Amino acid sequence: MTAEELLRRTRAAAREYNRAQRVLLAAVGIVIAGLIGILHPRWEESLPGWISLAWLVVFFGLLVFAAVFQAANTRRLNRAHGLCCPKCGKAITGGAALSALSLGTCEACGARLIDPPPPSAAGAEEENSTAPFPASQALLDRQDFPGRLARAASPFGLWWAQPVFVLPCVMLFNRWSLHRLSTAAFTAGMTVLFTVLVLLLRLYWRRLRTRYVRLGLCCPQCREPLHPMERALETLATRHCQRCGAAVFPPGPMVADP
Repeated sequence: MTAEELLRRTRAAAREYNRAQRVLLAAVGIVIAGLIGILHPRWEESLPGWISLAWLVVFFGLLVFAAVFQAANTRRLNRAHGLCCPKCGKAITGGAALSALSLGTCEACGARLIDPPPPSAAGAEEENSTAPFPASQALLDRQDFPGRLARAASPFGLWWAQPVFVLPCVMLFNRWSLHRLSTAAFTAGMTVLFTVLVLLLRLYWRRLRTRYVRLGLCCPQCREPLHPMERALETLATRHCQRCGAAVFPPGPMVADP
């Protein structure tokens, strides 16, 4: 397949994945809202005790189901859209897709995944390229791009946000459900936690953007970082910045002949 075909398959799989994600998030939100309503002091005394226990079982069961469903759905989408290596079966997503677009081969087994363009098409593309190429700034090297992108990524990602936010929420909810905290104090505490989480996320993304710019993983004209992964794939496949249209990678064939 060509680089453009890989990009189209990735977009189609991402659309289906996002639809399933929205349904799961809506289901989890409904269960959480029901759990908060059941444990509210106004309703807790009038409802049988087994209802709250059953709702907790449903909540944690839904979380386990969501995790299993996401893993199975991701594998299904990769197979359905042809995003697997035909030789070893490795998923051509994320870093593997970047490696395939850069080198044309599977990073696991070395099998060819991206067909090199015909010499005539490659020459015509180089001659007809009208995108602005900055003369004073070096363009990124396609061969080195996946490795540099991996070095720029944060080793912790957003995992730190889970304990920072979830544990205080559980503590507040536990005290509120045991009637040791008023509803007003619970609402104020949750508001503060959400505000702190938003501020921490903004700081995280700002530092990540600065890191990408410092390592040169950005558009040479508008300085837009090649992040997240979807933007990096789009830029690598089209060779141009998705924001300003400037060339990020040099013209010519995407992959070399085998």
